[in-house]
Amino acid sequence: MRAEGETAYEPDVLVRMEAHKANRREAAVPLAHVEKDRSGVLAGQSLPWPTFDNLARPLLGLLGATHAVAASDDEVGLLDGEALARHGFGQADAVGALERVGKELTPQVKGVLEAKDLARVRKAYATRLGQLKGEDAAAIGTNGRADAGIPAGGTSNP
Repeated sequence: MRAEGETAYEPDVLVRMEAHKANRREAAVPLAHVEKDRSGVLAGQSLPWPTFDNLARPLLGLLGATHAVAASDDEVGLLDGEALARHGFGQADAVGALERVGKELTPQVKGVLEAKDLARVRKAYATRLGQLKGEDAAAIGTNGRADAGIPAGGTSNP
């Protein structure tokens, strides 16, 4: 289904609505087909004339009293950065990986790309490489050492 493929998250309940006509003379009857229900309460059912009582009410008992708060993009980025740092991935690794990908753009690959696509790839590559190297320079500090802000003794107390 197109809608499910475009959804940024995996839904727990997926209902497909359709108008069903037994023949040309009868009025259409709305049907709710429960395509997916992870709880199993409504799984596989087709509900004619769906209402709150026959579609949503059976699922209400599964809801908890509290709901989780969705993390903001900044919080997710911070958590991802901490996880990468724990696993040993840093900006230097990202720069190296980007430069390796750049070397894979051989003349044969460049020959297949159209001029506008190649220009777009070059621009994106240069932009991202500049960002990564700028972040590295900011992290290293002014004296060229990664520990620029840390005193030689390891603590800030004299």
